[in-house]
Amino acid sequence: LMLYEQGKFHLDDPLSRYLPEFKDMQVAVGMDEAGNLKMEAAKRPITIRHVMTHTAGFGYGALFDGNSPASKAWAKVGLGDGATLAQKTAEIAKLPLNFHPGDGWRYSVANDVLGRLVEVVSGMPFDDYLKQSLFNPLGMKHTDFYVQPQDVQLVARAYKHDAAGKLELGEFGPLSAQTTRPAFISGGGGLISTAGDYLRFAQMLANGGTFEGRQYLSPITVALMSSNQVPADAQRLYWGESSKGLGYGLGVAPEIDARIAPHAGMDGDYSWGGILDTHWVASPKTGVVAVLMT
Repeated sequence: LMLYEQGKFHLDDPLSRYLPEFKDMQVAVGMDEAGNLKMEAAKRPITIRHVMTHTAGFGYGALFDGNSPASKAWAKVGLGDGATLAQKTAEIAKLPLNFHPGDGWRYSVANDVLGRLVEVVSGMPFDDYLKQSLFNPLGMKHTDFYVQPQDVQLVARAYKHDAAGKLELGEFGPLSAQTTRPAFISGGGGLISTAGDYLRFAQMLANGGTFEGRQYLSPITVALMSSNQVPADAQRLYWGESSKGLGYGLGVAPEIDARIAPHAGMDGDYSWGGILDTHWVASPKTGVVAVLMT
């Protein structure tokens, strides 16, 4: 969105204008009697807005993909297999879409594709852009895609339940702390940070895009980012009843109906969580900003 404010692209530009591999996409519309995918050409091009709102039709590997016709194809996507962001994006572009762009909502690798978009329009590696444009100016000194060897002992350990229900130290592959720069700089996950650093980022958004005298986004863009862009039941239909009352904006989930949302909050609050239960929320009406790492 910082690059958007600089006029590098418009939200409704075709993604293929910047990433040509996403031109002439195919959509999986069912299976034939032999078990092969039936395909048809996408009715419309994928736009950047589609990607930012998870309405492009992408999947997300085996983790979130369920039983859609294209799920077997998407199950082969590995985000920790040593490929670079550019290589992985090119691989994603060859896969069939789950629906025509704009016709559905599905949590997906869209944010990884956006990371590649940032690289192309900024002319910088994604992690370098984050450091120069966000992390260093915001004072986020402990945020990166890897940790220094001397800091490994400071990284919180994540646990999971074994078959007997007892806690054991979890192995989370590419989400585990690394001490060297990974090949795959993900737009969708993998940053190592601290509660304090994360709070500075969330507070900047809650301040309308400004922090400690420096403006990162305009208040208008923050309002656009945190306003609902999808059908009101999109998240509930995908995640289940735990997500009713939540919409989806440009990368964050605004609370759009506090009367039915299981989350304690107010209309206009916006947030997003991480797979290992990191979570942050900004509440414009109350002024509360919170980071939870559970």
